[in-house]
Amino acid sequence: MFSQTLANIKMEYVEKILNLPVPTQEQVKRFKEYLLDVHSWYKHISLIEGGTFVIYLEPDLDREYPTRHPKLPFGNTKEGYQKAFGHLHYQYRINDFWYQDFKNKIINGKRIECDLTKIPKVYKNNWSFKLYPYCHYNIEESFRSFDKVFIKIENRTDIPNAELLNQWKKHIVIKNNIWNNLLSKKESDFLVSFNDNGYENIKKLQKNVYEYIISEREQYKIENELRNLEENKLDNVLNKLIFDMKKMKNDLPTTPINNTGFGV
Repeated sequence: MFSQTLANIKMEYVEKILNLPVPTQEQVKRFKEYLLDVHSWYKHISLIEGGTFVIYLEPDLDREYPTRHPKLPFGNTKEGYQKAFGHLHYQYRINDFWYQDFKNKIINGKRIECDLTKIPKVYKNNWSFKLYPYCHYNIEESFRSFDKVFIKIENRTDIPNAELLNQWKKHIVIKNNIWNNLLSKKESDFLVSFNDNGYENIKKLQKNVYEYIISEREQYKIENELRNLEENKLDNVLNKLIFDMKKMKNDLPTTPINNTGFGV
């Protein structure tokens, strides 16, 4: 009986998303940029353990888009969200709690909070991945909050990207020390107005300014490398989701339901 119930839940989810259009390449691209930039959740994700994210298609078309979020390309409405991203959405887990933005529906003129969308386990497993806070462009803002974490990371090889993270820390520390202790007013004013953009003649600059720019370049290089690793994981999951959706559309009439169950 329990297995049959889970099979029904999976079939119900599949039937609902089969009625949705496959997200376009433009929608997938926008969604990737949106997910990596939409929240300040990166400040709360562990630098060592990361956070679990699930990308999925939201079948409940009556859920309301939360308008407190950053401005969207076609407006901060349910219709604007769907135009920008189709029905792509995500859930994420931090400290054993799952979160989802689409929580509310308007029923009889009242805003009602709904449960998280139930995603069949076989798909939830296939569409999930671990995301680390260095996916975000403003990761340096969280540097001080990572102080205790870096003590754990130092001299460890079993932590994801530990070597890159230690190098990242090294260059930020060097840069901060130069800025706070070694620069003259003229040098700091120069750096504030300085536009690096591949500047070729930094060796002709004063020593402190030169070393600051070198450390900043290395810091940004490492941040880009770390960010690319996270973006590639998101790309892979989005590709899996699109592949699975197309397969459902092609195979549903003749393919039996297996691997039943859903995750919470």
